Amino acid sequence: MQIEIRNQLLQIADPSLKKFNAKLIPNIQSNRILGIRLSVLRTMAKDIAKKTDWLTYLADNEDMYVEETFVRGFIINYVKISVEQRLMLAATFVPRIDNWAVCDSFCFSVKKNEKPLLWEFIKPYLHSDKPYEIRFGIIEILKNFIENQYISDVFEIFENITNSDYYVRMGIAWTLADFFIKLPDLTLNFLQNNNLNVWTHNKSIQKIIESRRVDVQTKDFLRTLKR
Repeated sequence: MQIEIRNQLLQIADPSLKKFNAKLIPNIQSNRILGIRLSVLRTMAKDIAKKTDWLTYLADNEDMYVEETFVRGFIINYVKISVEQRLMLAATFVPRIDNWAVCDSFCFSVKKNEKPLLWEFIKPYLHSDKPYEIRFGIIEILKNFIENQYISDVFEIFENITNSDYYVRMGIAWTLADFFIKLPDLTLNFLQNNNLNVWTHNKSIQKIIESRRVDVQTKDFLRTLKR
């Protein structure tokens, strides 16, 4: 099945879009990028997920193009299986992640009653030494755990992440900005008293200030918290 899907991808590749996508994910060699819109890849994945042999595609080991990896991740999101089964498949997929675009498009939301399972699943990744495993955990927090009951644990985890990769730090900043929008008082207290590195602390404040959902007076105060 992998060869069949690869040939389909090659037929719809767009050279102009390839150049654009290559700029978005600069750490991926351009010969691994075909140039296909995510909406097209999602549609393809949905079609595969409806077939009885979808697992055959996931069982194939090598992805020549990043678009193949996108499709693989989307299939895991779309197949109708239990959250336990989805997490088992996710465990095989996360080691394949080698760029922020695949990471962020793969991360999925779960139902409220499934959150405890997902929380336990992502915690080891947040303590990984691999940047895209850490980012996977961070983006799952962004999508599922911006809630009162998790905020203290999340902030503690963020303070203990020492990986200096740009996409790890930016993921934290992005997530903290969302925390501020939804839980402003608790997040403000954290921003006033935290052990984040200077870059991540200041970038978090910058992302909040850039939001249209924060009033001018609050933005002015946040600027005083920059280090």
